[in-house]
Amino acid sequence: FWLKPHKVSRPQEFSTDSLELQGYFSMALRLQVRHKAGQERLTLEHDTTLEAFAALISDKSKIPLSRLRIKYGFPPKPLLVENGAALVSSVFQTGEALIVEDGEPSVPCQLPAVQVHRPEAPSMAPPQNSSGVGVRRVVDADNSCLFTSVAYVLLGKERAAGVRLRTVVADEILCDPVTYSEPVLGMEPEKYAEWIRNPGHWGGGIELAVLSDHFSAVIVAWDVQTLRSDRYGEGKGHRQCVHVIYDGLHYDALALSILEEVPPESEDFDVTVFSPDDTFMDAQARAVVAKLKSARQFTNTASFTLRCMVCQQGLVGTSDAEEHAKATGHQNFAEYAQ
Repeated sequence: FWLKPHKVSRPQEFSTDSLELQGYFSMALRLQVRHKAGQERLTLEHDTTLEAFAALISDKSKIPLSRLRIKYGFPPKPLLVENGAALVSSVFQTGEALIVEDGEPSVPCQLPAVQVHRPEAPSMAPPQNSSGVGVRRVVDADNSCLFTSVAYVLLGKERAAGVRLRTVVADEILCDPVTYSEPVLGMEPEKYAEWIRNPGHWGGGIELAVLSDHFSAVIVAWDVQTLRSDRYGEGKGHRQCVHVIYDGLHYDALALSILEEVPPESEDFDVTVFSPDDTFMDAQARAVVAKLKSARQFTNTASFTLRCMVCQQGLVGTSDAEEHAKATGHQNFAEYAQ
């Protein structure tokens, strides 16, 4: 055991004969904790609460507080307490060995409150259009293309604003763990929120549904391969609608360029927010998607070939990639031709 009572060039070793150190150990509680990530030897103050202890173990074991089960004694039995403010020293003896598992929580804990401030929903729908041409606005393929595309169509064509939409999604999920439950997300809401904040992870249907609720907007996602349009937020009374396009791997934004004499590459006169009943924009969007399909600008995610850029293993389709990611933790994939 090393202590640094002041700054030195190397750790200062204390003899156990030191009265100061003997006093420290007489007041401290020493526990050995085993969990899926390894083992810990912890020295805690006697006034450490069970809630604080659980938070510490949650951080070290990577098990959410809502699923942190502690076993103690011999044979090991689950710890169940009603008061997280109780002291660790009232439950455990110094030198005791504990087992930490993923299961029913042992210590009640109050998760930090997350507040989400949603933009005010518009009271009126935009006017319907009768002229203009649908255009695809390409965004960077940087694993955040969904968020960047939504930012373009909903946040004033500000691509850079897409970065903060990951946090918006995470906070919305944490605020409503009933709607966004483990069966819906495929993992605990706390884990999913942490996962989607990672800029290396892609967004999909869940994120579009969450952002649709957050911005009170119908988000229409057009699939190039099938020409299908999925309308997130349909039937919820939203008065605004935006369009994005999906080619199997990548999202881009869809807009209506309203001035024919303006070069199509100019974004200055793009309209991006529409009435949910704007049939003209629906037709323009479908025309853009159909043209891309005829040019075969899509990826069949069931049969395309990928390579893991970490270990170079060849994979077929997104299902192979997902299984490989779960088994290895590798997240960097690239498409390649056989």
